[in-house]
Amino acid sequence: MKVIGFVGSARKGGNTDILVSKVLQGASEKGVETEIIYLHDLTIKDCVGDMACKAEGGSCFIQDDMQPLYEKIRQAERLVVCNIIY
Repeated sequence: MKVIGFVGSARKGGNTDILVSKVLQGASEKGVETEIIYLHDLTIKDCVGDMACKAEGGSCFIQDDMQPLYEKIRQAERLVVCNIIY
């Protein structure tokens, strides 16, 4: 089993980071493979709505840091997503 944690806050070591890290720590203690991803460190562009991803065998043509995440998300059995909303 694999669990990926996504931290949406820019503050590493802040409350959001701590929360996701604690969840992943608990999973890791149970023998689960975990990974944490800091979204603030990535360049992710907006969708342009061309629907190329919906075509048979299609994929997004935008080359950004989101592309490698798609496969990680497919392989994960659980996702932990945490973000600060002001």
